[in-house]
Amino acid sequence: MRKTFGFIAVLLLVISSCKMTNRNESSVSADMVTSRTTIAFEEDVFDFGEMTQGDQVSFEFEFINTGDSPLLILDVKPSCGCTISDDWPDHPIEPGEGGIIPVTFNSEGKKGHQSKSITLVANTTPRTTVLTIQGDVIAPGSNE
Repeated sequence: MRKTFGFIAVLLLVISSCKMTNRNESSVSADMVTSRTTIAFEEDVFDFGEMTQGDQVSFEFEFINTGDSPLLILDVKPSCGCTISDDWPDHPIEPGEGGIIPVTFNSEGKKGHQSKSITLVANTTPRTTVLTIQGDVIAPGSNE
């Protein structure tokens, strides 16, 4: 009976210490997310000019953390499926440090002037930043 009681006591101690560690890790992440910073982009609009329908164009939006807290990019949401941005920094970016948001626009099935937005969600003030990729898509063989 004493051995069973001792085993259960040790087991509870181990389990509770594991939970305390997880709580501390979570609170650090929560603190970083609630801590606000600022972000500055070298440019927030990229004009690709003219391109032939079916072609793709890529661009890297460069940014710097201009605030006093680590920057956490929580999500990058393109306005439609023709625009992809799936490789942004997933680690904290310290003040003064920078990075890139790569974006690719696929003009398949598009024609005329195109303007696509990419909404960046981060622990910034304001919470969202909108980037834009735009230009004109010309149908193959067209003289527009």
